[in-house]
Formats: sequence, structure tokens, C-alpha cells
Amino acid sequence: MSLFSSRSSLSFLMVKGHRHRWWWVLAATFVIYGTLPLMPILVRTLFESYGRSSVYIVMNAVLIGSIVVVLFMMRSLPRRHWWRIIVPLLLTGVVVITIDNTIERVHFLEYALLGMLVVWAMGLPTSINALVVAALMVALIGLGDEAIQWILPNRYWDLRDVAMNGVGGALGVWVRTVLHHSG
Repeated sequence: MSLFSSRSSLSFLMVKGHRHRWWWVLAATFVIYGTLPLMPILVRTLFESYGRSSVYIVMNAVLIGSIVVVLFMMRSLPRRHWWRIIVPLLLTGVVVITIDNTIERVHFLEYALLGMLVVWAMGLPTSINALVVAALMVALIGLGDEAIQWILPNRYWDLRDVAMNGVGGALGVWVRTVLHHSG
């Protein structure tokens, strides 16, 4: 029996007609992993060129812009479901703004987007088991991220970062699922 056969408990990972979507998940993972050695250099260059406060203003503007896009997507949801999106978005905003490390701010948002991509690649499942698997997949990718950082000379391993990557991924899974299934 194949891992992804119709009788397999993991068959929801390879929904027919959605297999190509996994290439997007793979590409996003490679972008995250590929930018690990470059991110400190990029952040340092941006701070030196534009100043720390200007970089934070732009990052917060991107965060607010992302929230506005999600709110725009919410317009088709019944108002009674809005809290399912607004609460996690507010929590995300608070978490991201309170993270002191610029690189970790970016990672949190990257993993939220990755969580959204994984759920999309899975064909927008409704079962709690499938959503837990999606969140765990993103958390494992985050663990791989931290393992790579452990090897890199200009980065460091931190279990808190693994947790933040997982929380960002779980948030992305939740938001994407609610946006799709609450309408």
C-alpha cells in the first residue's frame, strides 16, 4: 500500500488535482532556508543604510498591509465569523511588534504564510487531524530551519525560535482554514 493511497491515513496530503501545489510549499521552504545565511547581512545593510526606525516602520507597514489584505478577504464572511480572524490577527500583530529581533519577526510571518500554503496544498481540509498534520509539518520545517542555523557561523539555534515558527505556522493554518470554510 502506497503512503498516499486512498486507504492511507495520510491520503489527504495528496488530494487529486492539488499535487502541483506542493511545489509552492517546497519553493517557499527553499526560500526560507536559502535566505538564512543572507538575512543578517541584509538586515545589517538595511539598518546602516536607512536606520533602524525606518526599517521597523516599513516592516510594520507590511504587517499592517497584510492584515488589511486578510480583512479584505473577510468581506465575504458572515459577521458572526469575523472574530475567528480578527482575534488571531490582533494576537499576531502584538506578537510580531513585541519581537525585538528583526529576523525573527520576518520568520514568524514567513511561517504563517507557509502554514497557509500547506493547508492550500492539502486541498483545504476540514478534519482536525489534517489541520494538526499541517501545523506539525510547518513546525518540522521550522525545526529544520533552526538546525540549519545551528550549522551556520552567523546564526544560532534557539528552541524559542522553533516554537515561534510553529506558532506562526499554526496561525497560518487557522487563518487560511477559517477564511475558506466560514463563508
